[in-house]
Amino acid sequence: MAQEIVQETLDSIKEYLPKLIRASHMIAEDIQSNQGTWVDTLMQYIEGMNWLIQAINGIQKVDEDALSNWELASLSAIFHQMNEALEQEDFVMLSDLLQYEISPLLNSYDEQLRGNSVEPS
Repeated sequence: MAQEIVQETLDSIKEYLPKLIRASHMIAEDIQSNQGTWVDTLMQYIEGMNWLIQAINGIQKVDEDALSNWELASLSAIFHQMNEALEQEDFVMLSDLLQYEISPLLNSYDEQLRGNSVEPS
């Protein structure tokens, strides 16, 4: 039963990651072009990222080997920097973090999942 839940969650992550990657780029581009709608999109993005982190944590609790090479500390550090950028209204930094830090990290997660290198044991 637990392995079924792990597999279903992995499948959900596999489906959701490309959406987060696209959103990273879209929000960064909207910030750069001064599109005012990015704030609402960013809030939804943060909710999605929180779901991803919870899903990864949940999988790792059930199956220590699954996703063991996914560094949540890196993601948490980037989120902390994003929070600082928002507080300081440093939107250039926020855009850069989305485009050059989070997006590549999410891409690496996506490649690992699609390469079947992350299977529940």
